[in-house]
Amino acid sequence: MATYDIIIRGGTIVDGTRAPRYISDIAIKDGRIAKIGGLNGGTADREIDAKGLSWPPASSTFIPTMTPRYSGIPIAPCPAGTALPPWPWATAASAFAPSRVEDQDRAMLSMTRNEAIPYDAMKEGMPWNWVTFPDFIDSLENTPKGINCLTYVPADPALRLGHGLGRGQEPPPDRGELQEMVRLIHEAMDHGACGWSAQVLGETSVQRDYDGSPMITDLLSEHEVLSFAQVLRDRDEGFIELAYQETGEDGRPLGEETRNFFERVAEVSGRPVLYQAVAPNAVHPEQHRERIRWLESCAERGLRVYGQGATRRGGFELTFEDWNLFDDTPMWREGKHVIDALLDMCVEDDLATEFYADTQGRDQAQYTAEVLDSNHIVAGVSDGGAHVKFLTAGIYPTDMLTWLVRDEKVISLEDAHYKLSFLPAHFGGFQDRGALREGSPADVIVYDLQKLEVLPSEVAEDLPGGEWRRIQKANGYRYTLVNGEVTFEDGEPTGAYPGRLLRNGRG
Repeated sequence: MATYDIIIRGGTIVDGTRAPRYISDIAIKDGRIAKIGGLNGGTADREIDAKGLSWPPASSTFIPTMTPRYSGIPIAPCPAGTALPPWPWATAASAFAPSRVEDQDRAMLSMTRNEAIPYDAMKEGMPWNWVTFPDFIDSLENTPKGINCLTYVPADPALRLGHGLGRGQEPPPDRGELQEMVRLIHEAMDHGACGWSAQVLGETSVQRDYDGSPMITDLLSEHEVLSFAQVLRDRDEGFIELAYQETGEDGRPLGEETRNFFERVAEVSGRPVLYQAVAPNAVHPEQHRERIRWLESCAERGLRVYGQGATRRGGFELTFEDWNLFDDTPMWREGKHVIDALLDMCVEDDLATEFYADTQGRDQAQYTAEVLDSNHIVAGVSDGGAHVKFLTAGIYPTDMLTWLVRDEKVISLEDAHYKLSFLPAHFGGFQDRGALREGSPADVIVYDLQKLEVLPSEVAEDLPGGEWRRIQKANGYRYTLVNGEVTFEDGEPTGAYPGRLLRNGRG
């Protein structure tokens, strides 16, 4: 009679592959799924009863494709120490690599405006025990983790190290400088990075440097981007994430320049390229439909361009003291407008006036379902660790399950977990992750769909340096298992940190 570490009994299994759900048992041994069904009386050190739940999925875990353009390292330990906090609700992490010691302060200043992360939290919370990207990878490897993670090579620090701090009036990188940047990307991927990522938003970037100028990557030339793409072609591995200047706002078609740019990057790299982002638009639905048709046409031509779906409901809770997303509006930087009265009110309140801004066009299930119906789009924009005082976008998996699956019934449970788990794992290069299969790592969630709910936003004063962030928790999750260990039980962390750094998606 076989003995296992954990057996999950009687759960409705949604395995992430879109296969129809079924009821069975899952046996876990040494961090992996040892057997699904056919246990023949097998025993375990611990048994989890999933039979009593009103609708009891035992399913693959959610895999967010992180959207900040920088490498991640913890600045919000949970509950204490230097550990990346477990899923599902703690989300603050960010840092830079490679980075010279003399550039560290400048890098943190950039993040205060570009991603709205408090300076004191970064200054006190980040270990800065790296200079090179391999150093950073080793630091992340040695950090206790409640989740599995992998990291891109961030283009910004590679550019700063290879070419200098600014891109204002300087000439483009010469051949030697460009070769050094390419070398840095190769070096990072040699040590486990999954690809590279960049924000290329042009002169009117919505996410600017601390002094109001565009970020150094915003002004990347097509030649530079394609040189970086060639790295992945040469290696025949990796993944690219790009936020590119948008020319199809307000319902207009996606600009030809944007389409050509992404197609060229995909053609040169031969690897998956993630387009930021495809958002449901109830006012101009043709906008997201046109983007879906474009992604489908790319697939027909053998180009691996995929979309990041902005699929969550909800908006922002903000004060103008912390808000950083008006930077692409000229009147915000250069002059005055009729909103002066609104701003005067904020000034009189010492910038503490709090606003709630709903997200236009994302409150209608039919349009979000249209976006998620495409096999070329993954669910959700987590933006994990960014805009910590007014954004909690990591709620998107719970919101998707409650709103679109349970309440509106416009997406099946099988499709939801395919979009939340298997597809992002496939795009991101995870090996053996994203589905419940025998022999695969035991990353499993057990939840009660009928009791699942997103709780209201709350302030957590848990950042280093006395800083705070907004978080949103959820009810209905019974157990979260990472590599076969329970990290959350009934919404509370167990203190286990079994997560791993998946170098090149493996491990």
